[in-house]
Amino acid sequence: MSSIEQWIGVGIMSVLTVLLRASPLMINRTVLRSRPVTQLNQELPLCVMAVLVANALGSSGMSSQIGLELIALCGVALTYLMWRNALLSVIVGIGGLTLLRSLL
Repeated sequence: MSSIEQWIGVGIMSVLTVLLRASPLMINRTVLRSRPVTQLNQELPLCVMAVLVANALGSSGMSSQIGLELIALCGVALTYLMWRNALLSVIVGIGGLTLLRSLL
């Protein structure tokens, strides 16, 4: 792949990122407050976490890594159940997994 093709790819991804981030500002508020969109906003963090966990567990080759990931997953689940904060749960999961990997 040539350098020009790479820059075109970066440009396209940049434009799409800006459009996706700006779309809530451009969409009518009645659409954003509709029942399907509200329900999607409530369920999406859990769905994203489930996909990430499934991917991590499926791609992990070593059984010790799976154990560490399951321990970190328990921390994520507990923090999410206690505080219902997806960002905090992700931080706890990444931090916990990093700490466990560095200790073992």
